[in-house]
Amino acid sequence: MSNPTESAKKPAGLHLVIPKERHSIADDLRNKLPAQISLFPTSDKRIIVFVTFSKISDSEFVETLNAVRPHVVVDLRRFPRFDTGKLNRAMAFEHFEKTHAKYIDMLWSYDSSTDHTQDLTAHPVLSPDLIATNGPVMILLEAKQCQPEIVDTVTRQIATRSNHQWDVIGVPNLCSAV
Repeated sequence: MSNPTESAKKPAGLHLVIPKERHSIADDLRNKLPAQISLFPTSDKRIIVFVTFSKISDSEFVETLNAVRPHVVVDLRRFPRFDTGKLNRAMAFEHFEKTHAKYIDMLWSYDSSTDHTQDLTAHPVLSPDLIATNGPVMILLEAKQCQPEIVDTVTRQIATRSNHQWDVIGVPNLCSAV
């Protein structure tokens, strides 16, 4: 007679996958920020948060927005949609209003002194009034825009025009080692 545990063995090649514990975006942000910044949840921090929108869930986006409380959200996506999970455009704008964030669709808010034929999503040019802020800035990207050149270009423009040093983080991760 065979052992009951032997007959209940799993088929070869299959195994139980136990998901890793998932931390919240707010926890991840606190871990990425310098200690002096993350201890005090204020909206006057000089932080640039690059969000690869297609790589996070609706709840992670809202959680990031609430944790960062950006002064401005600059959307560099070619098609700025918010319909993911339970989120939609109207709800996204309600969250922007709750967090006092000014939303700017870059494709329609470009600097009038630049050549309008350029691909703004490949080489964004932020107008000075967009970055005349001391508080956090959130940049929304498409997955294909998550490139070191774009992160570096935007970061350099904000730092140069504001005459301040900025901390740079990415959600879910950073595209470059800025």
